Amino acid sequence: MIKHLVMVIGILLSVAFLTLVERKVLGYIHLRKGPNLVGILGLTQPFSDGLKLVSKQIILTSFSKMMISSAPVIFFFISILVWMPLINGALSISQNFLLLLFLSSLGALLIFIAGWGGGSTFSFMGGIRASAQMISYEVILSFLLMLPLLFFFQLCFQNLNLMMFLSSWTSFIIIFPMIVLVMLAETNRAPFDLTEGESELVSGFNTEFSSTLFVLLFLGEYSFLILFSFISSLLCFNTSWYWIGFITMFLWLRACFPRKRYDLLMSLMWIYLFPLACLFLMFQYTMVMM
Repeated sequence: MIKHLVMVIGILLSVAFLTLVERKVLGYIHLRKGPNLVGILGLTQPFSDGLKLVSKQIILTSFSKMMISSAPVIFFFISILVWMPLINGALSISQNFLLLLFLSSLGALLIFIAGWGGGSTFSFMGGIRASAQMISYEVILSFLLMLPLLFFFQLCFQNLNLMMFLSSWTSFIIIFPMIVLVMLAETNRAPFDLTEGESELVSGFNTEFSSTLFVLLFLGEYSFLILFSFISSLLCFNTSWYWIGFITMFLWLRACFPRKRYDLLMSLMWIYLFPLACLFLMFQYTMVMM
């Protein structure tokens, strides 16, 4: 119990300071300083922003107030629960790949429910686009996580080392951009942050959220960002120490690349990445059988 409590506190603190680092990095890339007024060097800025949001009034004008208020709470709970396969003691779960995919899929479903329960055309359209994007790119993520099943007939994080499955560095160079693109789309990061940054949708599915409900959605999304950075590091380098490098890359991509159209994002998935993932999976299976 104490271990899980420490884990939750650590995730929340990581999310808080990640938002500060992100705003600082974006500020210096844009030749400005970023947050620097609240506390020493702006270190308490995330806590100030959180208190300000929580203190605001929750206004629910939806036809389904229970649905719109429960979706962010469940989404935040899942974003914490999805860390369980990575902590000590859970590595013995032989099916923790399936647990990860199951919980991340629930996140996409809850985003759709939140958008639909908002009772607004903008939030409904945002929820549809967000869930379609996340579900589509989970297909590629499932294919990448299927490699340990092909080689070891088990779905445990102890064997989460993609380089063990690849026949050469050429294969790694091909698969690494796919991992980056999938993680960007799964975590709704730029240039694929269409679910929350669409000007025609007025912020997408979270249009109707305010105060504590918005904070829970915010914490859940950044928790997933840190989680998928850990998984990317494990997939590519068989260690979790490179997660900082992946987060830095995500921040750099947000600052340097413009947002893409939604139809181009879906075309990238179904026309290019999906056939490439299928061919890669067949190639690796053929190499094993030979």
